[in-house]
Amino acid sequence: MKLLLSIFIIFITLNVIKSFDIDSIDPTHWETDEGFEHHKCWGKNKNFGYYTEFALSAYNTYFPTPNGITPVSFFEGGVISADFKSQQMYVHFGLVAGNATIWGKYWGFGSNSTEYVLINGTCTANKLSYPFPPSVPKFKKVGETKIGQIDVDVVIMKHQEKYTNYTRQCTLIQKGTCTPMSNNVGNVDKSNKGFTLMNFYKYEGKARKDKFQLPSECSGVQPSDSSFRINTNNVAQNVLGNNEDESNKNQQKTLPKSIPFHNLF
Repeated sequence: MKLLLSIFIIFITLNVIKSFDIDSIDPTHWETDEGFEHHKCWGKNKNFGYYTEFALSAYNTYFPTPNGITPVSFFEGGVISADFKSQQMYVHFGLVAGNATIWGKYWGFGSNSTEYVLINGTCTANKLSYPFPPSVPKFKKVGETKIGQIDVDVVIMKHQEKYTNYTRQCTLIQKGTCTPMSNNVGNVDKSNKGFTLMNFYKYEGKARKDKFQLPSECSGVQPSDSSFRINTNNVAQNVLGNNEDESNKNQQKTLPKSIPFHNLF
């Protein structure tokens, strides 16, 4: 019975892999401006925002970290509320990397280029790690596929961030709607493969603006000049107890320097 189950799982896995692979997209799509245009759902002058639950799994994918842009592996889940017209973002996140588990909340404001992070009742403020784009990115449709039985368009976005030299990403949007369902990221360097999958749940096409209100813990907190950096040694001890093994000591190198909400737009 176990053998049959294993064969069935392998069969399903192979068929899922064959059905969609970001590496199957011609890389020249990202290297030219041709074909990029404003999406009908998120035009240049539209008030674009969203609210969604999400789950993200990253394996060996390049992200900005305190040690530069390096491959990291982690899991993150939570909710996002974002409003690009007012340049405000809220993320309630749970982050797991190695033996460290971190729960917290993030607020980003483009008006004063400041972000706030609340972890274990302590609020810190820093300069914004990921600046808001001046407008909604342009899109290019590069294919079609299915998620289960749902038809989706495969689109890529035109970004200018410096780390796009390290990764390529695409989004799967339900055909005929304005609902993104999944985001896929892959390393450009094929000799050092890495992938990230981000799924969206209960997606709403506008922000929940009540989420942008800072809590009392962040009242009066002044920003420092540096970007947000998780002290994972302290966090791991608070969450998991006083564990001084080597894996916990090295967690600082394995976590992204900020919450990787930038994977969507």
